[in-house]
Amino acid sequence: MKHAQRALRESADLRRLAVVVRDAHDAVLVQDLHGRITAWNPAAARMYGWSEAEALTMNIRDLITEADARKSWRTCSGLAGVRSCYPTAHSGSPKMAGVSRSG
Repeated sequence: MKHAQRALRESADLRRLAVVVRDAHDAVLVQDLHGRITAWNPAAARMYGWSEAEALTMNIRDLITEADARKSWRTCSGLAGVRSCYPTAHSGSPKMAGVSRSG
C-alpha cells in the first residue's frame, strides 16, 4: 500500500513539473552530456523558432553563438573546484544571445 501511495505521489510530482515547464514563459531545454537536446518547451519554440520535433534532432552547440560559448568556457574555467567545463547555452545571463532559426 505504501509503495502504491509513493508511486502516486511521484507521478503527481512529475505531472506538476511537466505542466510548469510546458507553461513557462521562459525557454526551457534539456541537453544530455553530449549536448544533444532532449527536451524543448513551447517557449523555446517561440524564442528560437524551431519546433520541438526539429530541436530534438539538434545539438546545443547549434544554438549558441561562438562568442557566448567562449564566454561560458571562461566563466566555468574560473570557478574554484570545477574539474571540467562543458560550454552550454547557460552563461549566467538571462539576456544571452542565442541563434534563432532566422539567424
